[in-house]
Amino acid sequence: MDSKKLFCPFCNSPIFKKNGKRNSKQRYKCLSCRKIFLETTKTIFSSTKLDKDTLRKLIIMIIDDTKIETIMDVLSISSRTAYMWRMKIYKVAGQITKDAMLSNIVWLDEKLIPINKRYLVTKANGLKYRGQSINQIVVACAVDNNGNKYAEIVGRGHVSSKQCLNSYGKHIASGSHIIHDGIFSHDKLIKELNATDEIWKSVVKESKKHMQPINAFCGEIERNMIVHIGSRSENLQDYLNWIVFKSTINGDNIDEKVTQLESKCFQSKVTYRIKDRYNHEK
Repeated sequence: MDSKKLFCPFCNSPIFKKNGKRNSKQRYKCLSCRKIFLETTKTIFSSTKLDKDTLRKLIIMIIDDTKIETIMDVLSISSRTAYMWRMKIYKVAGQITKDAMLSNIVWLDEKLIPINKRYLVTKANGLKYRGQSINQIVVACAVDNNGNKYAEIVGRGHVSSKQCLNSYGKHIASGSHIIHDGIFSHDKLIKELNATDEIWKSVVKESKKHMQPINAFCGEIERNMIVHIGSRSENLQDYLNWIVFKSTINGDNIDEKVTQLESKCFQSKVTYRIKDRYNHEK
């Protein structure tokens, strides 16, 4: 990270001076709040014990959606370390994507994801529910003509008008042109946003062509969910955030992608520690 872009992590002041080194790492002293900090203070890199080369390889493997087991074998690290670093980066993704705003031409649809078998709900007679049911997680998905994306869990089973408004409504600009499949749950959203709309139902021959951007995004989510089969269901939103975030990492080669990701991690000011994971699970 370029020290010229460095700010005090405690008071955000750009006025500081070098203050010796600790374990070969440059220390700085803020001239505003007088606190001492490192370049990594209050970032996900603040307490890492991994050497620079191992950490870089780990980041590359996370970008490539490498399975935890493979990361463990290649880097000779524990499953907890591999998992925690993946979650650290996913938390950065969540912080950056939470305020996503789509505008102009927006395609939207809902993606259904089966819940983990451990949480399967059956009827009183023990039979499974059929079709759209409580055993399917509903993900609101949207993409605009500028490439901005949004994906958020909104509930289970059939999506309601209220769920659509509370999810899409916070991430789609007023006056946008919305292209969708015409389900009634979208009507209130379109009215509240003062948006124009275009309906392409799946039974119409031309629908695949006109719904291609959102179909491609939903397909991307489905492929990524296969990678995370068996993972904790409470982390599903983290995975969705990562899918959205990963599309913003551009570069002609992996070095550029790693540099971009590291820069975004520093800028986000996100920290994530082991105790944060257990607090989240309670």
